Amino acid sequence: MKKTCSDNKEIKLKELEESLIDLEQLIYIISHDFRSPIVSLKGFTSELEFACQEIEALLKNKENSISPSLHSSITDIIKSNIHQCLSFINNAAETIHSKNDSLSQLVQINRQQLLFCTLNTGKLVREVLHSFQETINTKNINLLVSELPDTYADRHALFKIFENLIDNAIKFLDPNRPGNILISGFQTGCGTIFSIEDNGRGLQASEIPNVFKLFWRASNQDIKGKGTGLPYTKALVKRLHGSIICNSIYGSGTTFTFTLNQPIEDQNELR
Repeated sequence: MKKTCSDNKEIKLKELEESLIDLEQLIYIISHDFRSPIVSLKGFTSELEFACQEIEALLKNKENSISPSLHSSITDIIKSNIHQCLSFINNAAETIHSKNDSLSQLVQINRQQLLFCTLNTGKLVREVLHSFQETINTKNINLLVSELPDTYADRHALFKIFENLIDNAIKFLDPNRPGNILISGFQTGCGTIFSIEDNGRGLQASEIPNVFKLFWRASNQDIKGKGTGLPYTKALVKRLHGSIICNSIYGSGTTFTFTLNQPIEDQNELR
């Protein structure tokens, strides 16, 4: 009986894995097939905008040979209706293009070949911070990095995780008070834990469960974004056999903590 239950569990797990692979392939195909229509839509929108400009130029040249009322009506139609509609179409196409790219990137995460090795996390974080140095100086951000333990991960994936979380912390600092960011980490018996803590705007308690949802944006935020950075980060952490959580207090700040589990055969290497 126990063997039968175990066999059924393995069958269900295999079916689930196959379903996830099928879903991933479907998303990849849809994302790929959407690219051409989006490019065409944007291209023809540009052509129509150019045609409107040519009509406006012709109207200007023929201004004396057309009745003022007709000239005014045609001009109003072009400027008020056609240009506005083309602007809406172009913005919609840009939104679809952006979301389609985001879906494609998320799918690609599971297709990327990862190279696991022991990494000097402190050195890697310093490299990440180099690209933010101008912003840190301009905004006079107090950024502290504690001594970070080495960890076992793919270098590119870990770089992107820190890059996204630091970028998020900087973006959502409260402009009404000096910004503080603390990057810390420690080693456990099973792996490593890292935290990026800020004293920024924070999130409402009801918003915290949504932070890793694709395309979700926090309410009352004036910061531009796609709503894809944190879902992308979570997907990368999962690829590294880890997990990530968010703790936040509205008006006080946010802390993202991610754990990277060390394979048993490699745990002694980091001790």
